Amino acid sequence: LLSAIHALKDKRLTELFKIECWKYIQLYPNRSQCSMVMMWLAQLEQQNSNFHPAVILYEKLMTLYPASKDYSAALYQVSMLKQEKFNEYNDATVSFRKFLKKFPDHKYVAHAQYRIATMADKNFDDWSTAVKEYEVLADDYPDFKYTIPSLLRMGEIQESKLKERNEAIKTYQRVYSIYPDSSEAAIEALFRSGDLYEKSKKYEEAIFLSLLPGVLPNKLSNACNDISFADLPCVPSVPTGC
Repeated sequence: LLSAIHALKDKRLTELFKIECWKYIQLYPNRSQCSMVMMWLAQLEQQNSNFHPAVILYEKLMTLYPASKDYSAALYQVSMLKQEKFNEYNDATVSFRKFLKKFPDHKYVAHAQYRIATMADKNFDDWSTAVKEYEVLADDYPDFKYTIPSLLRMGEIQESKLKERNEAIKTYQRVYSIYPDSSEAAIEALFRSGDLYEKSKKYEEAIFLSLLPGVLPNKLSNACNDISFADLPCVPSVPTGC
């Protein structure tokens, strides 16, 4: 019956559904279905922006049903809520690391690793750790949708924060060599390496990169986009009849 009501997704039945869920948990606390019922209750609180009650329920689920198949989802949600809603970045990082250790084959492991890296980067300004965590992401999950942007960000940090220009060049060239079909990202990575070669006065390397397929046309296109037509000299019109 609870499954049927849950499947209806009818808001008018929400309060009744919650009451019946708690009754079920109280009557049959040792049944395996209890973790699923508690997951439903936590999800309801989260959907209604009641984030503290949601975390309490997820944590209660993990405490009471540690062998449950719902444990991984509960742990991930707690980690995410701590990061996004409570700004508890230390706790969120610890929770995500626990998730990675306990569930290395879960479909959200790449997401968890990405979140760990971005917190080190954006919230802690811990540049060395951020580079390390972005590199783990790139090494372990090369096909993840945020891996290429993470490598580009890693190069930025190496250049501007850690002053490791040569490492930044290696990172950018890694993007081009491993993801040549990423098009815009690959060309952007080459632009950045070329700029760093120029800053290092390594002009031959910079010229070589500019001659790689696709780079020069894009560079010329960008240069043209930077030209203001108001700054161009007037060209006399050709007399009619010539």
